[in-house]
Amino acid sequence: MAERRSFWSKAILESAMIIFSVFSALFINEWNKGKNEAEKTVLIMQNVKSEIETNKKMLEEAISYHEEVMARLIQSSEDGTAEKQTLEDNFFNVLREIAPRGFYLGQLQNIAWTVAKEDKITNRISLEESQILFGVYKQQELVEKSIWALLDFLSSREMHKKELVDENLIILQMLMNEMLGREKVLEAKCTNALDMIQQNEE
Repeated sequence: MAERRSFWSKAILESAMIIFSVFSALFINEWNKGKNEAEKTVLIMQNVKSEIETNKKMLEEAISYHEEVMARLIQSSEDGTAEKQTLEDNFFNVLREIAPRGFYLGQLQNIAWTVAKEDKITNRISLEESQILFGVYKQQELVEKSIWALLDFLSSREMHKKELVDENLIILQMLMNEMLGREKVLEAKCTNALDMIQQNEE
């Protein structure tokens, strides 16, 4: 009887040890997985932050320059300078005076955000953070659409017609105004996103 009791006690103890070992291994595995996911999330958010900072810096330069271009466009339209110059030369030379650096200053980046989405970053950050970041890159798409609309117009056949100078200037002002407005909204969204990321890092 004592031997049987000893056998069962030993069996129960060994079973308990096995179960404990399995649960301990699972716990350690989950802990390591959680730690790795957290570290990956921090790295991804740092990359997104760096990308938004770079885009914001480019935006600030673009907004300042595009405001100058817009002012020259309005001035040329009001005083008739563009029309006179076009009759003597061509509209592209007039545009070079209005926008000496062209209209497009560079590509806004979205690589870090694309990688973040592919890694399902939104499952590991709050809803508010996701909404703010999605808002930034959605607005960035709108800015890019405005830029391409402007470039498409500048490359159209109508731009070569001297009789359409006044009309072309008005269309350019409208396209520039839309682009500037979207750039300024994007700049504000970038600032908001960077503030949010900074607060979460502290």
